[in-house]
Amino acid sequence: MKITHLLIFGIAVAALATCQSAQPTPTTALVITDTAAPSQSDPSETATAEIPMSASTMLGLVNNAPDGNRYVAGQGSFPRVTALDIPLAGTPVWIVGAPYQDGSLWVVTLEDGGIQAFTIINDQANAFELSPAQIPAGMPPVLQVSGDTAGLLTGPIDTISALTYPAWITKTGTLAYFTQQSELTTDGITLPVDALPDARLLTGGEGNLLLLSSPSQLYDHGVLGDAIEAESITLVATDPEPSIIRTIPIPDGKVFEGIAPIWTDITGDDEKEIIVTLSNAGQGAQLAVFSGSGELLAQSDPIGQGYRWRNQMAVAPFGPNGELELVDVLTPHINGVVEFFQLHGAKLEIVATVSGYTSHVIGTRNLDMAVAGDFNGDGQPEIVLPNQSLTTIAGIQRNIDGAAITWELALNSKLTTNLAAVNLDTDGLLLGIGLNNGTLRVWLP
Repeated sequence: MKITHLLIFGIAVAALATCQSAQPTPTTALVITDTAAPSQSDPSETATAEIPMSASTMLGLVNNAPDGNRYVAGQGSFPRVTALDIPLAGTPVWIVGAPYQDGSLWVVTLEDGGIQAFTIINDQANAFELSPAQIPAGMPPVLQVSGDTAGLLTGPIDTISALTYPAWITKTGTLAYFTQQSELTTDGITLPVDALPDARLLTGGEGNLLLLSSPSQLYDHGVLGDAIEAESITLVATDPEPSIIRTIPIPDGKVFEGIAPIWTDITGDDEKEIIVTLSNAGQGAQLAVFSGSGELLAQSDPIGQGYRWRNQMAVAPFGPNGELELVDVLTPHINGVVEFFQLHGAKLEIVATVSGYTSHVIGTRNLDMAVAGDFNGDGQPEIVLPNQSLTTIAGIQRNIDGAAITWELALNSKLTTNLAAVNLDTDGLLLGIGLNNGTLRVWLP
């Protein structure tokens, strides 16, 4: 397979130390001690390396899915799980995970960009060396696992944007990334896409890429890390060579308030739609569904007040009879309301709500404090996210009367990272988080 423009922040070379787990406490927490702290290294000291890519290659992403839909397959056993606590060398900011050998591999990024990695096999954690152990502070990591080899996927450190992460294009075997000048580089070709500086680069499985573009200060809400939002969506082809397919503008003085769409089939026609949050100062945020050709297919009612936001989270068969539904969090900074929507013609209509939860801390670029999946193993997915104080996480599930909390776990600390899920197939769904007491917590079946 062709491998081009692939720089790896670290080939996994060895396990530093095997750390025996303590006996479970009454709160079913396994505490791992004496894990190695990350070594300090210059993030510019990257070495070119080729990790073999194949259809079985696993990627660990902070939003859990390359198409922006925070939904994972598999079944879990929550809340009948064991919490494995691993002490870190600082406060965690991002976490990613992937299946690895007979267990899982987890990577944590600290506030200063320091990297710590751990394998978890048979309830035991091994500190795992990734070298260099530093990336630019704030950059979300991308974990790549291929067979018994693992590394962090990135582009050239002197030109890549540190506000987002690159994408791997399986069809062409190439890396795509944004430069610091908001251009898109892939396969040796640079396209002037005018990307939102912190846009996520989505892949749809057919070799195409999707991104938010045309940065604007038209709407200065500024709750997502800066006061810059997008005024267009750009669709890019990578095969037979990189080219811009089309740019979809947004009408009526609104912006796309977010860093990435959800790029999935919500209409059931086997075509991917583009789901975004639209906002302006007059009416605040509303959800909208566009076709791949740029047609506005459906939208929700706006909040009705400016400077109020919705965080779109996932599309999945949440409905009590398996209906496909879209979940967001309305005003996650103000009594966050989990909303379930169904698509009825040209309207996204609310069918259930639950208050008191959040998916975002104001002023950050972490829009990924929620994940959807069948975490309790009953055959119906739930949305998992923290409460407003970030001290518990809960699974919220639809029922015939609306929606309800089906399980809840206390954190005994505060969540500081995204939620990362790993599907181990027959061994079930794992869920990992980072806490402000300097801990990586992974719940095991």
